Amino acid sequence: MKNLKKASLVILSSLFLFSCDSKKGTTPSEEKTSISTLTKDERKNQIVQAFYDYTLSKDGFETARSHGGIIKDSEYVAAEDFKKNDYSIFSLDNSDITIKVGGSTSVTDVSDAQIVAFTAFFKGNKPTFTKDRKGSGTAVSGLESGLYDIGYLSRELESTESDKLKSLNGKSAHFCIDAVVPICNNSNKLETITRDQLALIYGDKAYLESLESFKGKESITTFSQIDSSLSTKEIKVYTRDSSSGTRECFTEKIGIPAAKKDDKLNSKATSVDTNGDMISSIKNDENSIGYASLDSISGRKEVKALKLEGIEANLKTISDGSYLLQRYFNIVVK
Repeated sequence: MKNLKKASLVILSSLFLFSCDSKKGTTPSEEKTSISTLTKDERKNQIVQAFYDYTLSKDGFETARSHGGIIKDSEYVAAEDFKKNDYSIFSLDNSDITIKVGGSTSVTDVSDAQIVAFTAFFKGNKPTFTKDRKGSGTAVSGLESGLYDIGYLSRELESTESDKLKSLNGKSAHFCIDAVVPICNNSNKLETITRDQLALIYGDKAYLESLESFKGKESITTFSQIDSSLSTKEIKVYTRDSSSGTRECFTEKIGIPAAKKDDKLNSKATSVDTNGDMISSIKNDENSIGYASLDSISGRKEVKALKLEGIEANLKTISDGSYLLQRYFNIVVK
């Protein structure tokens, strides 16, 4: 009986040691094998997922803040640190991977800064990020067609876009706040403008007449109609193209939402493709008016940012909601 117990103990001990040795020996090997056998598409998907997580982390938020993006304190506190050691993808050679980025042009400064910070995590050769930003309206459709791996919108997703993203098993998230700012040439002495005045400048006359709030009001075609001391020359109106999230936010917030479409917009308005094009146009046209993302004009002196209803767009007024022309930036992936 004593010998049987002893034999049992020996067997149990041997099994225990074998189990421990088995765990010690196979886990790293299995992990190494699983990492090294990832296909190119699997590695690309892991990189996109890691970038999405980074964007919504404290580290990503800090990068956004340092490049003009506005993060609410409550959202920053709730976010987690980005732990690169949680992602095996950073240790691999990913020089054969290209991540295609598209959508909104307004997110350029924030997005580019986050891409630079993110690629610094790679120990081996880094993937290449290419950018082909053509407006918020292309973000989800670009994911669907394979044109993009990561898309951005400077507005909320429309219901059809949400449905399309769901069919792709994709996801979206807010990652910072931006404002749309009316701008004019530096030589213009105008300092502030109202939403109604902007609507009367930007709206098609027949469309404005169809809206109760603007029925019977005269369209504004000169700055002297706003302030008699200003120019009597016709205002040169600049707008973004119809796929722009900045344009959609702007027209919605000033009370003429249908003017995101060209047939409801001032027929004399000149369309430009990007915030940069908008700034250049206003800079070179003394009697002009336009609008741009706050992120794109921060720290730049080429144009004058107008107050809206007497309120300047800045960190405080956007955070407390007193500046009304604001919107979230959204990231979408599949």
